[in-house]
Amino acid sequence: MVKLAQFSQFAQRGEAQAIFLMGIRSVSLISKFALTLFIARFMGFEELGLYGLIVAGTFLIPSYMGLGIMHMKVRDAVTQQVSQIASTLEHYFKFLGLIYSVLIPVAFLIGFYTDHLVLSLAIIIAILFEHMNNDLYNLLLNRSKPFSANILHFLRTTLWMLTFMIVAYFYTPFLKIEILLIGWIIGGVLALFGFFLVTRDWYKGEPSKAQPLFSWLKTESKKARTMYFNNVVDCSGQYLNHFLVTVFLSLELTGVYVYFMQIIGAMSNLLRTGVIQNFRPKLVTAYKEKSPHFKSLQRTCFKQTMMFAILMAIAALPAMYWITNHLVDRPLAIEWFPIFGVNLALFCVMMAVESNQVTLYSHHRDDLILKLSLLNITGLLILNVIFIPLFELWGAASVVLFMACMIFTVQHMFIRNVLKHKKGSRLIQYFLCPLMMLMPNRVKIFLYNKLFGWEIDKTAKIGLSYLHVEKAKMGANTRIGHLNIIKNLERFEMGECSTLGNMNVVSALPLGSEIHFKHEEGRVQALIMGKHTDIVKNIFLDCNNKITIGDYTIIAGAGTSFFTHSINIERNRQESGPITLGSHSMVGADSVLTRGAVLPDCSVLAANSTLHKAFDQTHMLYSGVPAKPVKELNPEGLFFKRKVGFVD
Repeated sequence: MVKLAQFSQFAQRGEAQAIFLMGIRSVSLISKFALTLFIARFMGFEELGLYGLIVAGTFLIPSYMGLGIMHMKVRDAVTQQVSQIASTLEHYFKFLGLIYSVLIPVAFLIGFYTDHLVLSLAIIIAILFEHMNNDLYNLLLNRSKPFSANILHFLRTTLWMLTFMIVAYFYTPFLKIEILLIGWIIGGVLALFGFFLVTRDWYKGEPSKAQPLFSWLKTESKKARTMYFNNVVDCSGQYLNHFLVTVFLSLELTGVYVYFMQIIGAMSNLLRTGVIQNFRPKLVTAYKEKSPHFKSLQRTCFKQTMMFAILMAIAALPAMYWITNHLVDRPLAIEWFPIFGVNLALFCVMMAVESNQVTLYSHHRDDLILKLSLLNITGLLILNVIFIPLFELWGAASVVLFMACMIFTVQHMFIRNVLKHKKGSRLIQYFLCPLMMLMPNRVKIFLYNKLFGWEIDKTAKIGLSYLHVEKAKMGANTRIGHLNIIKNLERFEMGECSTLGNMNVVSALPLGSEIHFKHEEGRVQALIMGKHTDIVKNIFLDCNNKITIGDYTIIAGAGTSFFTHSINIERNRQESGPITLGSHSMVGADSVLTRGAVLPDCSVLAANSTLHKAFDQTHMLYSGVPAKPVKELNPEGLFFKRKVGFVD
């Protein structure tokens, strides 16, 4: 007993903990690796493909059905009293009972009608125990009990896997996915029993007055809404390729994809447990206590993660080549082995992303994590639908790696802003906006509003156009046509029923650029369109300063240009100024408007004119180069009194 206590103390020491935990998880890594090889060698890639889809289900269904509540409560548990945690667990188990009392009968009916009753029930029960044990595992980690958490993880993974492989090897009738799932369930039961033994002291003392279940669900699910959406999107993104490969290729090729990705997953779990999860409670606590050591902890976490990831990747490549050639001995695996190199690069980038994710997690920046997840799944869905049919597994592997690199780049920018207590999402737009051009209108509007915080009315319509602005607002029944480029604006606003036609360019210097205009304070790069305003087609608007267009105004014809900046010859520098167009006005084709120009209300700028200064006389025709007032217009003209922007 003394030796066991000394061993436990050694395992909990900071300098030995990462190595010790990685040692425990190495056994799990080897067992998962061995199970993948075993299924591929003795059961075939179709069975491995089915197993991979079931594994995906053990993550997807809990993510969809769990409402994100336990993910939030597990984070809160870092600094809570055990009595509060016990109360949470009481509600949690009641909640799970409610969910699975519906899902298990549904699984029974599906199994009965498909003649796979045992398989269907075994899948849903395995998912139930994975749901519970995954949440409880993370709870123990956040309570700084990594030793207990990983011993229980060993029980629910390694033990049953080894038992199944040994028995099925000597007794071949057990080489069935149903028997595998029964072993999985037994491992889950053992782990759950072990959790209650480890936490038995949590339930002593006076029980707290329990809040009614539905009241608790309503309160907690509202708090966890952002985290829930993030979990759903993130989990869907992780396993999307499994299903897309099955749909576009075959279950056998899904098995090949799962074969390589299971190895990457096992390596990721090892590193996640040995390093990243060890830092998670420390970072949460450091942030809550406003510790000056937070940044140092974050850097240490990243460095340790990447060091181990690179070493593991270097060792894995030759080892997997030998194993695939000599142990698996399946021609299909050997044929597709080169994509494992892409997977190893993916592994290193994924570990960098997960290490950085802890920083956002500790800062409760679930909104930024959700944006990253939405970016990831959007890119995966669009690119995989294109590249998997064309390049098969090469397409799937390359797309995942590309998106992981993109996520890391955007995430790094987010973290820099978070640590400086700033918000920003410009970089994410560079990557996502080209993809958004191809999306259906409703999806496009939803993502613009959710990802970028824009205010686009659901009745607005946006064609095949590129939008990259800081803030955008589009009122009811507004429309942007096709092949427009709108970029680098701080503000872009369209009043209700306004229209931006086709092939227009609205542009400015990149936001944050200090190449020009450093001396101008209060400069705003913006295009503000009033209600029922119409910019027709082939118009260029330089928005290095604000362009304001009033209500019921038309920029007609084609070839007109707005220039808010020019070179000051005397001072030898670039200078900018706003351009303003009044309401009920019109600009003719091939006109030029320069900085400081003002076209008054109820006025017309004739075609081929240049407006270079501010005028104030309304109901006037301005014409010429440079433009000047040439003719008074009838104030009773119907154009100046119309209530609808469109002129038939």
